[in-house]
Amino acid sequence: MEEPEGIPPDSTEPVSLPEERPEPTPGPPPVQVLYPRMEPAKIAERRNPVPWILLFLLFSFLIVATVTSLRKPSIQSGDQYWEDVQAIKEVVHQKRLASLLPTTGASPRQAVASDTMADLRSKIATNPKPATDATAARLLVEAEFESGQKISDADLNHVSATKDPVDLAFANIYRAKTLTTAQAAQMTAGFSKTRFSYTLARVHAFDKAGDPRPRDELSPKWKMEALAGLTVCAILAVGLGCVLWMVFIVLKTDGRLPVPQHPAEPMSGLDADKFAYRAVLLVATFLLIGIGVSAFQKATVAAEMFGTYGIMLIAVILIHKLPVLGMRIPLSRLGVSTKNLGKNIGYGVVGYFMALPGLAVSLGIGAELMKIFGKSTHPAAEIATSNPNLATILALFFSASVVAPFWEEIMFRGTLLPALARVLGRPVWGILLSSFMFAAIHPQGVPLWLALGFIGGMNGMLAYQTRSLVPCMVLHALNNGIVLTLALLLS
Repeated sequence: MEEPEGIPPDSTEPVSLPEERPEPTPGPPPVQVLYPRMEPAKIAERRNPVPWILLFLLFSFLIVATVTSLRKPSIQSGDQYWEDVQAIKEVVHQKRLASLLPTTGASPRQAVASDTMADLRSKIATNPKPATDATAARLLVEAEFESGQKISDADLNHVSATKDPVDLAFANIYRAKTLTTAQAAQMTAGFSKTRFSYTLARVHAFDKAGDPRPRDELSPKWKMEALAGLTVCAILAVGLGCVLWMVFIVLKTDGRLPVPQHPAEPMSGLDADKFAYRAVLLVATFLLIGIGVSAFQKATVAAEMFGTYGIMLIAVILIHKLPVLGMRIPLSRLGVSTKNLGKNIGYGVVGYFMALPGLAVSLGIGAELMKIFGKSTHPAAEIATSNPNLATILALFFSASVVAPFWEEIMFRGTLLPALARVLGRPVWGILLSSFMFAAIHPQGVPLWLALGFIGGMNGMLAYQTRSLVPCMVLHALNNGIVLTLALLLS
C-alpha cells in the first residue's frame, strides 16, 4: 500500500494539519474624504504668475469699489430716502400680513426701527431746504403714526413749514383725532399718487375715517396671501433641507456616493494658469460691457438691463470658443452640457433645499450685522420695489435668473474654483476662496457676505459632487428668482 505523499515510511508521529483561521468579519466601508487632497503642482513646470497678479488686481478693484459704494444713496433712483421708505413699508406689510394669518402667539414687528427714526430726524436737522422739502418730516410723522407713537406738534411743524397747501393738509390729517370719509377725500385730493409719503398719508387719513380700502390697496390681500403661503412653504422647505442633509451624510458615510471631482479635473499647474487667464478675460469683459452700455444715458432701465445681460450672455459663449495660450477650454470641460440634463436639474433643486437651512442661519446673522454696518441692497431689489412695469420685470428675471447664474457659475465655480484648488492643493480651500470672492463683489454689503458665500460654497460642493455646473446654475437661478419674486410682492 502506498504511503501518502509527504509522510515518511513507518512514521508513527502524528501529522499536524495546517491550522484553519476564521474568515475575517467584513467591517464598514472606508469613509470617503469629502474633498481629497490634490497633489501639488510639479516643481518642474514653468508656471506663469501674470494671470494671478492680474486676477488679484481686478478683484481688489472690484471689492474696494463695492465696499466704498455701500453707504451711498440709492444707486438706481438717487433717492436718499429709499431705505427709510423700505423700512416703513416693511412694517405696513407685516401688520397687514399678521391680520390675515391665524393667531400664533408670535407678534410681528409693529413699529418702525429706532435707527430709521433716528436717520429721519438727522435728515430733518441737516435739511438744506426746510422751507421747500419736507420729505423727511413727512416720513417721520408717518413712521410715528404707523408705530402707534404720539406725534408731537414740533414734528408736524416741520411739515407745515413749507407753507405748501398740500403739506398743510398733510399736517392737518395727523392733527385731527377723527375724520369723515368726505373730509379724508377732500384733504388728500391734491396728494401725489406716485410718492410713497403721500400714498401712506392717504391711507392714514382714511384709517381715521374708518375706511380700510386705501390700506387694502397699499397691501392687496392677494399679495399678502401669497407672502403668507411663501412663508409657510419656506418653513417646510427648511425642514426638508435638514432631512436631505441627513440622507446625504448617511449615503456619504456608507460610500454610496461617487468620489468628488470637479468636471475640469484632472488639471496641471499650467492648466490652472490658463484657467486664471480665462477668468481675467471674463471679468474684464464684464466690466467693459457695463461701462459701454451705461454710456447710453437715454436708455430705459429695461433696455439697459436687456442690453447689458444679453451682450454678456453672447460674450461668455464666444469667449469659450477662443483658445487660451493654445489650449481650448470649451464649456463642456467646465461641466456645461446637456448630458444627464434631467438628473442634473434635479440635483440642483435638491441642492437648493439643502442650502435653505444654512441660508436661513446666515441671513439671521446678516440681520444682526446690519445693526453694525448698516443696511445696503442690490440695485435689482431697488428696481423691483419701485413699482416696475412689465418690461422691467421681464428684464429683472432675465438678468437675475438666466444670465447671472450662467455667467457667475462659469466664472466662479467653473473657471476660478478648479484653478484655485490646483494652486492651493485642496478643493476645500478653492471653494472657500472663490466663495469669498463671489460674495465680496456683490453690492449687498458686508452683512450679506456670509449668506452669499454660503450659496457659493454649496454650489462649489455641488460642482464636485455631481461633476457638472448645471446643478449649480439651477440652484443659483432658483435662489435669485425666489428673492426677486418676494421683492416684487412687496413692491
